[in-house]
Order: sequence, then C-alpha cells, then structure tokens
Amino acid sequence: MSTRTGSHHRKINTMKYVYVMQSASGLVKIGVSKNVSQRRKHLENQSGVSVEVIATFGPFNAATRLERTAHDLFSQDRESGEWFAIKAKDAVDAINKITSTFEDSASHEKEGYGTSISAAERHLLCIDDAELITNTVTYLRENRMLDEGERLNRLFMAGSLTTRDFLYECQMSIMERKFYDLLEIHNDLKSKVQMYLPGIV
Repeated sequence: MSTRTGSHHRKINTMKYVYVMQSASGLVKIGVSKNVSQRRKHLENQSGVSVEVIATFGPFNAATRLERTAHDLFSQDRESGEWFAIKAKDAVDAINKITSTFEDSASHEKEGYGTSISAAERHLLCIDDAELITNTVTYLRENRMLDEGERLNRLFMAGSLTTRDFLYECQMSIMERKFYDLLEIHNDLKSKVQMYLPGIV
C-alpha cells in the first residue's frame, strides 16, 4: 500500500501544465510549468512587461512533448524561444486538438478500461469521432489488439513512422487478424484523419 502511494505521489510530482500566455506587446508564449502563476510572475519580473495567462492545460505526464509539438506547429511564427507572433486563440485551439492525442492524469491513473480512451488507442484508430472511437476501441480491446496499438503508438510518437506508414501499419494489423469489419470502418474514415503532429507527412 505504501509503495503504491509513493509511486502515485511521484507521478503527480512529475506532471506539469502546458500554458498559453500573452505579453502586453501581443506576443504569445507556449510553455510548461508545475506552477503557472509563479511562472507568470517570474516572467514579468524578468522582463518588466505585463503578461497574461490565457489558458492552462493539464497537468500531463507528457507536458514537455505536448509543448514541443505545439512549438513545431508554429515554428514559422517563432519570434524567440517560446514566444510566437500568433493569435492566442490559435495557440489555444491547436493545443486543444493536440491534447486529444495525449493521456491526461485521469487516463494515466485509471484502473481497468472504464470509458476513457488512451493516446495509443486514439492513434490506432486514426479518427477523431468520439462515438466511433468508443465503439471501435471496445472492439479492439475485446479482440486483444491493444498491445499492437501501443507498439504502433510508440513508433509513431518517436517519429519512426510517418502518418502514411502509420495508417498502413494500422490496416495491416487489422487485416492480419481478419477483422474486415473494422478495416472497412478504418478505410471509410481515412478522409477524416487529422494528425496534429506537424512535420510528419
């Protein structure tokens, strides 16, 4: 019992928030911190410029990776470091989309399957329709395909698979198990694929 509690506490301590801030000059900052309020104060003291917290996301175990993904998305608009010449709303909207591919604290700590969908399962489905995701993930779990989903997800997040290759691997994974009904669903939804990981084509 004590070991599990200690492990849980360590996991919470490693979690960070992803934030969107905007300076008085209009530049937008996308960063990570365990304490967003303290981070804002530090930035104001450091620069002497007023900074407003626009949005906070998390906490996440994968906050740094999420931040890096958002930075890549707006790389053409980077002014300096974590500051970008973009609209705050665009940053918030993009991060909202990106977070759908990451497990939050609830998913990370879940016991049993419940109703939450993991990042790996979202990637395996390659779709962004809540009802279809839920129904199809149930099918995948019942047919013991989750391990394959986790493997593909690790390769994809590491950049070892392009989006095109990832889709192909998903299809092959399904076909090898002769789940043709699931393959049909997958093919019908290919036009809806929205990968929010820039630079991967």
